[in-house]
Amino acid sequence: MKDINKYENFTLLAIFSYPHEYFVLKSLLEAEGIEVILKDDITIYVDPLLSQAIGGIKMYVPIDKYKKAKKIFDEYFNENKSQES
Repeated sequence: MKDINKYENFTLLAIFSYPHEYFVLKSLLEAEGIEVILKDDITIYVDPLLSQAIGGIKMYVPIDKYKKAKKIFDEYFNENKSQES
């Protein structure tokens, strides 16, 4: 039985449509000691067409590490956005 209370101290960081979109970010966060919980990722692995119907893959991080996680998230996506230009 899962310890449900363990997850009450987590907050939503980001939502992704497909699994390939979060792999690198998840690795960067975990390398900095930030635990990551993904919700609905298995469902979308099985049927990618359900992504829009269930609201995508949700990435949660501990509330007390949210600011650090958000900074990593912003740096990662700003860097990737500038490389596309």
